[in-house]
Amino acid sequence: MSRWQFEQLQMILGARQASHNPLRFLFGMFAIGMLGCLYLWLNSFSKLPNKPKELKTADDYVQYGTSLIANKTFRLSGSEELKQKAKCADAVNYFNKALTLNSKMPTAYEGRGSAFICQGKYKAGISELEKAKNLYSAQGDESKAKLMDSVISIHKRRRA
Repeated sequence: MSRWQFEQLQMILGARQASHNPLRFLFGMFAIGMLGCLYLWLNSFSKLPNKPKELKTADDYVQYGTSLIANKTFRLSGSEELKQKAKCADAVNYFNKALTLNSKMPTAYEGRGSAFICQGKYKAGISELEKAKNLYSAQGDESKAKLMDSVISIHKRRRA
C-alpha cells in the first residue's frame, strides 16, 4: 500500500467515525479547542523577565528595559494596567543607566520615550522619541529616523 493510499484510508476512516458518532466527534473537537484556549490563556500572563546577573554595557540595560515594557497583553484590567505602568517606570531607570554609559544611543532614548508614553507622560515621551529620531539621522540611519517620525506623529494625533 502506497503512502497516498494509506493517508486516503485514514481520512476515510476519520470521516466515517465522525459521521457515525457526530456527538463524540464534536465533543472531541470541543475538548481540543478548550485545551488550546487554556494553554493560550495561561501563557498570556505577563511575567517579569528574569533580571540578568550582571548588566555591564549600555546595550544590556537597553535590552532589559525593553523586555520590561514589551510584556504587555492586549486588554489590561485596572490592576494589570497599574502593574504595567510600574514596569514602565522601572524600565525608565534602566534606560537612564544606559544613557549615563552612552549618551549617543538612540535606542535608549527610543525605549525611554516608549516607557514614558506607557505611563501616560506623552509630552516627555514624544520629546525622547524626537531625540532618538535626531540621533538616528545624525548616525545616517534614515529608515529608523522615518520610523520614529511616524511613531511621533501617531502619538501626537492620539493626544489631539
